[in-house]
Amino acid sequence: MATVTRPSPPVPGRGSASKSGPRKWTWRPSGLGARRLAGAACRHDGYLGLVVYLALALIWYRSVVAHMGSACACSVKLDPGDNADSVWWLGWFVHALADGLPVFHPNVIWSPTGINLAGSTVSPLLALLGAPVTILWGPIVTYNLLMITAPALAAWSANRLCRQISGSAAAALLAGATYGFSSYEIGHLLGHLQLVVALCPPLVALCAVRLMDGSLSPRRYVAVVTGLISAQILISAEVAFTMTLVAALGIAAVWVSVPAGERARLRARLPTLALPWLLAAAATAWFTIPLLGAPAYAAGVASAYPTDALSFLLPMPYTWLGGTWLSHLTYSFIAGWDENTAYLGPPLLAILGAQLWRARRTPAGRALTLLTGVLVVWILGPVLYIDGRPVARLLYALAVRLPLFSEMIPGRLSLYLALVAAVALALWLARPHRHPVPAWLVGLAAVAALMPNLASATTYNVSRFTEPRFFTTELYRRYVRPGQTLLPLPWGSRSQAYVWQAQDHFYWRLASGYFRFAPLASWPRRIATDLWSNVPSAGDGPRLRRLITGYHVADVVVLQGDLRRWQATLHAAGLRRVISTGGVTIYRL
Repeated sequence: MATVTRPSPPVPGRGSASKSGPRKWTWRPSGLGARRLAGAACRHDGYLGLVVYLALALIWYRSVVAHMGSACACSVKLDPGDNADSVWWLGWFVHALADGLPVFHPNVIWSPTGINLAGSTVSPLLALLGAPVTILWGPIVTYNLLMITAPALAAWSANRLCRQISGSAAAALLAGATYGFSSYEIGHLLGHLQLVVALCPPLVALCAVRLMDGSLSPRRYVAVVTGLISAQILISAEVAFTMTLVAALGIAAVWVSVPAGERARLRARLPTLALPWLLAAAATAWFTIPLLGAPAYAAGVASAYPTDALSFLLPMPYTWLGGTWLSHLTYSFIAGWDENTAYLGPPLLAILGAQLWRARRTPAGRALTLLTGVLVVWILGPVLYIDGRPVARLLYALAVRLPLFSEMIPGRLSLYLALVAAVALALWLARPHRHPVPAWLVGLAAVAALMPNLASATTYNVSRFTEPRFFTTELYRRYVRPGQTLLPLPWGSRSQAYVWQAQDHFYWRLASGYFRFAPLASWPRRIATDLWSNVPSAGDGPRLRRLITGYHVADVVVLQGDLRRWQATLHAAGLRRVISTGGVTIYRL
């Protein structure tokens, strides 16, 4: 057998290869290495996107990360009650489950009457997921961890949807950021934990898209979407309700937009599309049935928090570009900065309009246009407000009379408008452009126009709870017996006593509470109203005394900053001053 001798490869950089000889080896650092790097980035773009979004969130909340147990990724000044009660229920679920107490009917707040938490803003799933952190480091750390990761997870979920629809990893990276760091997300990060964990709606839409294009089997679709809807119900029943309505509107928009021949295919898929909602309703009936039977704690909010039409065009102060400059204009918005969250920014609005116009003759374009129009009308609510002034009644005024609709703030539908805009951005960037560099610069500008205001983060989205030393140390054990009922001042929505109670492991009961739009109807109306507003009026002394005796209040605990305001009323109630220590003053009958 003949021996085959293989020629040795030439040494790079020596000599030159002839036409008939072996080809010269060369190393091109910008060739193979760059292609491998780009290929790896495309294959793992989901992980890359999550890392980028987490980095943005950590940069924004950098002052909280260094003080997770004392600082708060929220605005205590603008929204004290919502933030305090979120910390409270994160601690309450752990305490109740550990001691075998009724989770949804605590009497440690609004003592002794208690409250039905099923109809409030609690999130059982988030409390259970954060339970290990709560046990180890306390509910404030859990709250901060959830608030910091919420925008990153929302951005990642939108990234996955936009990647599937557009096919472009780079376009999906930018589009995901416009959803996860949208005005809706940043605005509600001021204090609405249950609203900002918004990763389920994009993932449900992603599964529906994959089901329709055949890349996801019906069986797997039903299993995954049932889990997602169940999770959303246990995170926020309000978002689950609006997600269901928007999904129905989306299917209706597709039905109207597709040719008659395509409707038969859609009709065949309708049972599969709807089945997860039925299964999720059955799986979470233990929670939704008590919820539907609970009092309407938030009745009337649909009209109380209108979306100003200018909020589509004007950034809020927590927005980096232009937010603080235009705050003198947005100050007149009745619903406040945390509920006027429809702002998309000029670049993203222009891209949304351009993409809808370009795709106006396609079924998908017509469906997206219809859905966008309905969302805009819905977000504006029952009355059109411009610069804080009512202008005209809108069609949505008919819907607010229906059950559940009266307890839902229309402006929160901006979550889905932000998702539609993100999809439009991904499609617009992914299509061929004659001048791609300017197109991508506009895409970057769309993201930059929504980024949070780093300079004023400590003013709007980073703060600290008021934590008097009386409750943060063991000092309270000298003056308060286990299970004793305290009435704090400030009271109700202005109080942060829920945080103190959770940190003290529910050692004492609280004759106060929030979780609702107004004080409990069962409490004495006049004194409860004055306590709620933190403004005493003439004759409140005897009323306060009757409340204290009737509700078995042992001590009234007043923060030092509010002592002067309530001192005359406390004396008129016949209370005597026991001691001033640890940042509070204790009064007792």
